[in-house]
Amino acid sequence: MKKVCISLLMCSVVLTSYGVVNSEAATRNAKTIGDITFTEGGGENEVDTPDPNPDTSPDKKPDPNPEPVQDGDAGKGALKFTYLPAIHFGISELNAQNISYYYAELMERNYGDPAQNGDYPTFLTVQDVRGGAKGWKVSAKHDGKFINKADTTDVLKARIQVNNANIHTNTFTEAADIAKYKPTSKVTAQGNDYVTISSDASQEVELMVAPMGTGYGKWSQGFGATNKLTTGKGKNGIEDTGKVNSTKVNRNLGVRLEFPAQVAQTDVAKNKYEATIVWGLSDTL
Repeated sequence: MKKVCISLLMCSVVLTSYGVVNSEAATRNAKTIGDITFTEGGGENEVDTPDPNPDTSPDKKPDPNPEPVQDGDAGKGALKFTYLPAIHFGISELNAQNISYYYAELMERNYGDPAQNGDYPTFLTVQDVRGGAKGWKVSAKHDGKFINKADTTDVLKARIQVNNANIHTNTFTEAADIAKYKPTSKVTAQGNDYVTISSDASQEVELMVAPMGTGYGKWSQGFGATNKLTTGKGKNGIEDTGKVNSTKVNRNLGVRLEFPAQVAQTDVAKNKYEATIVWGLSDTL
């Protein structure tokens, strides 16, 4: 009887061992790779993406479409401006004040698409698709001169000022990613405080900086909002009481022109003055 028991035990061990071997042999592994190689964006085959909406009002419109930057070379390449603003102060009445302030008109953008048509605050947009989040900075300069279109010897002095800056993106949607890659606005002035971008020496004024490790994608910097506009009341159109002046109402509080007392032409043939604003985009920090 003992021999029988031993013999059965040995058979049991052999069968168990045989079962383990078969289980391991059933799974056999091998490996391959997948890869991708990136190159800089911004080439001739680039597909345009919407500019980030700069408006801080609660009722945000859809993002405006990009428009090509026509002047200079800062609208080309992997790091470029995709939109720059022309700043219109519109038709403005002269007065006898020592210093007057004229506020910018909202930017009307019309794309043929009713969902995107409408007014926007003054803004600019930068796109960086170089890869690696190498950083960049944006600046502006203005020599403080407004030159008569009909008579170039007629030059007025005035200073362009901005405040209430905000930065937006539509490249990233997760809050953590936005915080990680968001550039820094150098325009921190709010309320009655403004940053002046005009100077006699035409010095560059930094507006937005993306330190190394930030700034990848498309970012807008806006000044003002469509729900923070002039009332049209009072001497500069920003008071709460008084009659509404149609040339001062519904202007953007985020961009203004500081205009010291001087003689300007008002005859229709020679009453338009223009300034040149130079926008800088640098990859040197």
